[in-house]
Amino acid sequence: MSLPSPFATPKVVRRDGPDGTIYLDSCYDLPISARCPVDWFTHWAEIRPDTVFVAERDLAGGWSNLTYSDLLLHILGISGWLLENGARSDHPVVILSENSIDHAVLAFSAIFTHVPVATIPTAYSLLSSDDAKLIPMVEFLDPALIFVSDLGTYAAALNAVQSLLNAQILTSAADDATTINHTLLADATLPEASSEDAAAALADVLAHPDTTCQIAKGVAALKASGGGSSRYAPRARFLMAPPSPDRGEITNKACLNQHQCLSDRADDINALYGDDPTAYIAERMP
Repeated sequence: MSLPSPFATPKVVRRDGPDGTIYLDSCYDLPISARCPVDWFTHWAEIRPDTVFVAERDLAGGWSNLTYSDLLLHILGISGWLLENGARSDHPVVILSENSIDHAVLAFSAIFTHVPVATIPTAYSLLSSDDAKLIPMVEFLDPALIFVSDLGTYAAALNAVQSLLNAQILTSAADDATTINHTLLADATLPEASSEDAAAALADVLAHPDTTCQIAKGVAALKASGGGSSRYAPRARFLMAPPSPDRGEITNKACLNQHQCLSDRADDINALYGDDPTAYIAERMP
């Protein structure tokens, strides 16, 4: 019995150009792609929150693991802390240590915030006697943060590079005798806000006069640039959640499914066309 092929049935259209060039086009539409790997974690944290994403052996020989829901919570907390502490495109995160759960969490937290991550092989930190290759690497990268799994193990390498730059040191473990200034990764998180606090903070931002003024000017500019009534947008309303492909609001061709959006967001539509002026933003000329 033959197994089904894991590949799609070929559907190719050939076009011949006037100069003899042959163009081959696929008949399949590309699926909507994720912005970054963290989007996948968001999806699986909702669909299978208790499934293990990554696991490692602990010192007792057992297993330490991280589920998708726990991973997402860590990423959301650490990513904010990274931005608060200077990590950005020109000051990346450098990881000197071996693979671990903390290594993965920190790397994906940086990716989530568009901060580059540079993982330098441990041989340059642990086996080199003069750090001749490690030092120029770190100087070139000019990181905002350097992560090691254990402060004692990597103390010599950190002492070699720390005086050359102004990077914070992150670590998973440190003993009381260490003299290197550091932050434990477990503490590298912003205070967690409740969903009610987050919703209230967002409402304050959306209601701020500067925010509404800019949106109102944009509505007026859109009206001024349009040549027909189809582009006339006298009102705008903030959506608390973007259109979602999981709810069918975005098609597999990355187009907006207007019928589904109108159906799912009936309350927003009614508010947009209602008589309450606080429920929408009206046009305002610049």
